[in-house]
Amino acid sequence: YPPSVYLYLLLMALLPQLVGHTSFNWAVRWLSPTVVTLAILFEPVGSSFLAFLLFQEVPSYFLLIGAVLLLFGVAIAALGTSKKP
Repeated sequence: YPPSVYLYLLLMALLPQLVGHTSFNWAVRWLSPTVVTLAILFEPVGSSFLAFLLFQEVPSYFLLIGAVLLLFGVAIAALGTSKKP
């Protein structure tokens, strides 16, 4: 492959990592770490939804069951953190 392909691969590996981690660290300044961590858990659900919209990939039943369980768990955790002792 030409060197430009390797450059693009390197950029595709580094830029999302840097932007993603920087964004989450920036968000911790204004939100609790629990909320930021729970937001990270939405990534697989969001990427599956985008794959459905952009590439017409039909999610499997296992993925849908996992997404429902994940959303249910995030909802329980979010409701549990909103109560103060």
